[in-house]
Amino acid sequence: MPSILHQSWWTDTLPKPLEVFFDDWREELHQSEWTRFLWTDESNRALWMREFPEMIDVYDAYAYAVERADATRLLYMHVYGGVYADIDVVPCRDAIGQFRKLDVPMLVEDPSRTRVTRISNFVMASPRAHPFWRYAIEQLRTSRHNPNTISRTGPAFLNAAYLKYVARDAGIVRVSYREFAQLVGSHHWASTWHFGLVIYDEGLLDWLGVNRSWSCRESTIQSIFQRYTRDRIAMSPIVGYAGSKSVRYLLHHSSSDTATLLKLARRIGNSKSYRPSRREMRAIRQERQRMVPLQ
Repeated sequence: MPSILHQSWWTDTLPKPLEVFFDDWREELHQSEWTRFLWTDESNRALWMREFPEMIDVYDAYAYAVERADATRLLYMHVYGGVYADIDVVPCRDAIGQFRKLDVPMLVEDPSRTRVTRISNFVMASPRAHPFWRYAIEQLRTSRHNPNTISRTGPAFLNAAYLKYVARDAGIVRVSYREFAQLVGSHHWASTWHFGLVIYDEGLLDWLGVNRSWSCRESTIQSIFQRYTRDRIAMSPIVGYAGSKSVRYLLHHSSSDTATLLKLARRIGNSKSYRPSRREMRAIRQERQRMVPLQ
């Protein structure tokens, strides 16, 4: 298993609350002598041009940045191998030790409220250039005509590629989300879709079927923010977000214009087409100015 952790973001800086998610990876990587690659929109496209120029038309045609990010994590595994993890995945202690045991690709199931489970794409691990990844990349040309992001490049796409591939070659490890959360880490599904605000949604986790008691103690959201209150990161409940009774939190710098950001987050939740006021845009810019380069 190559000693590399791949993660991606729009640029080489992150909102401070998301940097907190990475701090535990930083310790794990240091102790294990692993390397971290933080990929950006620019470096992702350059990777396609260098390694798979015959697919650049498919990559450029995606309507959404998340689709380009979904597709490119397959390329990380094909070209480099190692581990890919979403920015909001937080490791358990000795997570790297779990990955080191692998000599074939590892895919993790989504949590599920039913008995029907499918492969997800928030984390994956693999030796370099395992044939599954080329197979999955080649499927992108056909899947681009599917009706939504989930089936074009997301978990439904990866699940379909996995099922077709294992029908002829079973050399892939499939891990349940419960096993992953207990031994490797937790995925927090922190939304950053609107203006870069970071939102932690307990209702979404419940809907997805995430049992938070499965998580190793050090990867829970409460443990993370207890450890990093010194970095002035705050969790503020968003009252009235999307009319839901579930609890949603805005993760932000404690010196932010919290009232304005909370109002904006609530309005976005109730209307996806909401356009921020000048004051709200000013608060967003101030929050973005606290973004920090990741080393």
